[in-house]
Amino acid sequence: MKWGFFFLLFFLLVTMQWSLWRIFSTLHIRPALSLIPFYNLFLLHRNLGKPDRQAWQFLFPLWNLYYLHKLEVLLARRFGKSPGWARLYLSTLFFIGYPYLACRSCQRDKPGELP
Repeated sequence: MKWGFFFLLFFLLVTMQWSLWRIFSTLHIRPALSLIPFYNLFLLHRNLGKPDRQAWQFLFPLWNLYYLHKLEVLLARRFGKSPGWARLYLSTLFFIGYPYLACRSCQRDKPGELP
């Protein structure tokens, strides 16, 4: 039982990291930078068109969860998904939503545009 939980957690971590790697390559960010823990959020923040001065909002407890949710909605919109899809699959069922964005052959919008 203990080893099963460990392997499940390891599988989720590897899957999430692989998904971020693929999403970063789709957004034309060097994929190796997705391995750096907080810098990857900053790069995603910058690529989604938010000003750099707003990145400090990740430092505050509870507020960072709200701000991360806002970034997930922007990420979903960048890949052509609705905010409701982002709330369900990127915020709640993240272990399904991020691999879906990574695997799917969807066309993203141009870097400066959000639908």
